[in-house]
Amino acid sequence: MIVDAGLDTVSDKYDVPEDVERQIKNQLRLFLEERNQWNIEKNLEELLNLGGGFVDRLNFLVPELSSKNKLRLLVSGCSVGSELIIARNHGFESVTGTEVVPEYVDIAIKRTAHIPKIDCLSYDGQKLPFSDGQFTCVISGHIIEHTPSPFSYFREHLRVLDEGGIFFLEFPDRYHPVELHTGTRSFEFLPWPF
Repeated sequence: MIVDAGLDTVSDKYDVPEDVERQIKNQLRLFLEERNQWNIEKNLEELLNLGGGFVDRLNFLVPELSSKNKLRLLVSGCSVGSELIIARNHGFESVTGTEVVPEYVDIAIKRTAHIPKIDCLSYDGQKLPFSDGQFTCVISGHIIEHTPSPFSYFREHLRVLDEGGIFFLEFPDRYHPVELHTGTRSFEFLPWPF
């Protein structure tokens, strides 16, 4: 059992067995190499990290939630499952992730197979495969800026949010001049000709 610092909550600590994580890392490395991804080792570290920004996001959010809000969480753009595991460690009762990259969904399912009440689904990026009001909390960290229609994305995630639910939306803005995924300066900070 662990106690989350500053949160006054006790929960089981879920982790990924070393042999599973080693297999996952090799599978993810091959996937990134096949797509000619740059800086593969850095990407592996960030995608498989069970700390860093994901923990910071939840450390910020969780103290603001009621116990009802921690019943059924949807993590939009769950990648390879790191945020799903961290959410369970922060006391969310049931955690569901959605992802548009089928290979990431496969990896997330393998990484979380031993953890109860975690589910990961592939979806088309348009219509969520859930009924109205199914989740008591939705987290979307740096996903909306990658969608073809941010308004439609926002509306669809509000649709699956229960009455009184919390939608935590994090995205880059002018106060964060470096884009998190590429490390480049965001558009408004580029020299005028660009």
